[in-house]
Amino acid sequence: MDRKVIKIGTRGSKLALWQANEVQKAIRQALPELQTEIVVMNTPGDLDQTVSLMKIEDAGFFTKDIEDALLQNKIDMAVHSMKDMPVELPAGLIIGGALPRGDVRDVLITRDGRKFAELTAKDKIGTCSLRRKAQLLHLNPQLQVADIRGNVDARIQKMLDGDYDALVIAAAGVERLGLAHHISEYFSPVDVCPAPCQAAIAIEIAKDNTFIREIIDKFSDDETLKITTAERDFLRCFDDGSQAPAACYSEKTGEEWRITGIISSVDGSWLIKKSISGSIEQARENAVVVAQQLLNSGGKEILEQSKNERLKEQDYSLTGKIIITTHSRKPHDEFGEFLRKQGATVIPMPTIEILPLDFELTAPLISYQWIVLTSPNAARPLFSRIKPGKTNRLAALGPGTAKALEEFGYIADFTGNGNSAVDFTDEWMPHLKPGERILLALGELAPDTLQQKLADNFLVDRVNVYQTVLPQKINEATLDRIKNDRYDLLTVSSPSAIKNLCFLLNEELPELRIISIGQTSATAIRKLGMEPLATAANCSCLSLAETCINYLEKQNNTISL
Repeated sequence: MDRKVIKIGTRGSKLALWQANEVQKAIRQALPELQTEIVVMNTPGDLDQTVSLMKIEDAGFFTKDIEDALLQNKIDMAVHSMKDMPVELPAGLIIGGALPRGDVRDVLITRDGRKFAELTAKDKIGTCSLRRKAQLLHLNPQLQVADIRGNVDARIQKMLDGDYDALVIAAAGVERLGLAHHISEYFSPVDVCPAPCQAAIAIEIAKDNTFIREIIDKFSDDETLKITTAERDFLRCFDDGSQAPAACYSEKTGEEWRITGIISSVDGSWLIKKSISGSIEQARENAVVVAQQLLNSGGKEILEQSKNERLKEQDYSLTGKIIITTHSRKPHDEFGEFLRKQGATVIPMPTIEILPLDFELTAPLISYQWIVLTSPNAARPLFSRIKPGKTNRLAALGPGTAKALEEFGYIADFTGNGNSAVDFTDEWMPHLKPGERILLALGELAPDTLQQKLADNFLVDRVNVYQTVLPQKINEATLDRIKNDRYDLLTVSSPSAIKNLCFLLNEELPELRIISIGQTSATAIRKLGMEPLATAANCSCLSLAETCINYLEKQNNTISL
């Protein structure tokens, strides 16, 4: 065979890379003359490690971006954990093969080696699976089961660091990463039924790519492919399979395969189990029969109950929406937290980095009646150099800036609610006395609007306390997402942020869907030849988040009409 380098797409986690390397080895063993290359890609699930996997209804959370690359011929095949794949693949794609399946069981990991029977209500057990949570609570309703995110090694480390007392996770991932020495106990599938297709490695390809299909046929494990296809058929019976508290496993006994399925209420109080045996050629049919038996024996009621409980927990109106932010992500980012509660995936891609500037005051600090900050970014560089006294009053443009003052122990004497320097000045001027001296602490690129408006009635000095520069590292995967229109909204919180983003996009400037935090940013966006979809009512992250939600909900209502 004479062909270009075969490109293998994968996520970038250690486990995903292990899987991709196994496929690469299989290709080299079957066809040593072929050249291969592993292409690492980031998905929303990798970029946003805060949203609970128990609350994700997007079945393609970990696969969609890689599938897009496959459809665009950027890669020749994609390697996935088969259990992460949606039951309905994008048109034109198929599962072309599978490697021999690993251990399907789940395992318990504890810091002190305790077994499951030794855990108490005081122990915090981490899992990222609604299926596991339901079955663990069925075994012991007193348990404290908590959500955990991260790759396999990260989850184990969180448990070892004391964030959790125990961890329940798939055996295959732990074993493949050489971490089996942490395992305290293997669960029997009879007690904790595995996820459909657990421990199976899938190779996804374009349906019409006969060349790649012939390559995979050389090493694909036929038995694994057939039985996991049956398990996917089982899952397909539960709507789209997303977050259904259902599970199944297949066990070979002699020449027959026994398929066992379960469905459980989220709290574990109601669990139904059914099994059926037959040849591997009957597996697909039998898997559907098991699923229908579960549904007819109370499974429909369990699914409806599960759905209602999830809806009570939070509003999922933004589930599946991807929002990219150009401002830096803080440990307690209200913007991201607020949107994630609505089900959105929030991906930070800072396009600015804040650097403090040296500055000297024109007059002694005591001579200023007011010190004004128009951005949260000014707080740290300003207060690291000066310490306002009792004679200095503080004014903040927007609630976000006022909150930044509080982080340094200061309370704003006046907070403007407008979203521009003009609005702020109009609100603030009634609080001033003619002839008062004002210090403006601004960013280097901030316009002179505020200074010009105040100059006729007050003594105004300006100091530039920070500058914005292009970050040394940019998330190329997210930048590519913007270029290829794979997002729903993009938020801009400063003129520098949109200016730097356009620089990064270079000549590949798509029609951006932007929500602006304020009129100053909106003006900068318009100067670049674009129009923001909406502008926040005031300069705060919470207002920006609400503006995003209102816009997206309005779009959804328009589409539904």
